[in-house]
Amino acid sequence: MSTILVPVDFSTHSNNALKYACAYAEETHSSLIVFHSYVEPVADLSFPFPDIGHLKKEAFTQADKKMKKLVTSMAARFPRVKITPVFKTGDAGRNIVDYAGQKRIKLVIAGTTGHGNGLERFLFGSTTAYLIKHLDCRIMTIPPTVRYKRIAKMALATDLRDDNLSSMKELIPMAKMFNAQMMVVYVQEPADFERTDSYPDLVAHTKKMLRYPKLSFFIHRSQEVIHGLETFVAKQKVNMLCIVTRKRKFPSSLLSRSLANELSIAFQKTPLLVLHVHERENKTTATKVRVRKSTR
Repeated sequence: MSTILVPVDFSTHSNNALKYACAYAEETHSSLIVFHSYVEPVADLSFPFPDIGHLKKEAFTQADKKMKKLVTSMAARFPRVKITPVFKTGDAGRNIVDYAGQKRIKLVIAGTTGHGNGLERFLFGSTTAYLIKHLDCRIMTIPPTVRYKRIAKMALATDLRDDNLSSMKELIPMAKMFNAQMMVVYVQEPADFERTDSYPDLVAHTKKMLRYPKLSFFIHRSQEVIHGLETFVAKQKVNMLCIVTRKRKFPSSLLSRSLANELSIAFQKTPLLVLHVHERENKTTATKVRVRKSTR
């Protein structure tokens, strides 16, 4: 049995992610750790006799009360899922990264909007954005309006780098678990429209190596990548979009202000599974293959 970590701040967004995680855990026979970080109060020196011990106890009591209510509700709804609450004081992002590393957590499921400020909060929630950058394990982000639906179609966005093969190998067991279609999509921008070798022998080699009958490859032509992915996901009715990040850093291009609206629209409808790989030399081979094209 695997263990999934779910950060909560008791907001409607994180609670929705927890509901999704419970349903996912029920199908995958996983257990859940519901993780909450809270900030302990500090002494106010303007008061002559600050009872800091009492204030710290009260902060924990309030957090514990909310956690018990939430866990009780989820346990009643998903009785087959083992749910364990965990509390830590201090910064949520750092605490989650440290705890996930210590416990060798393989998957974190988090909501896309929480407490925080700025563009990163707009895209993922400040804590979730931090996790995407710093976690070594997978992270699945759940938009606030998304409800759990059994995964029937997964799509991996590829840039044709050679580390995509290892990512596909990592995703196949998940696809098999759900008997899901695994689609690999390359969004081809105008500068590459005339290329005929966009999918090297990645296709033939991967199919031979993985031998998964529901594995398919697509080229989707678009004026730019994010819009292409959004269109592909909508037309193919994908219910899990997978992307690869390198060196645990979210691609800087996706943090540009011009792409923020498109990202928020795309990821408000579809859960995103982020996989991390270490940066490797960018290699593509030159063998021409025939690839089925999706609708433009």
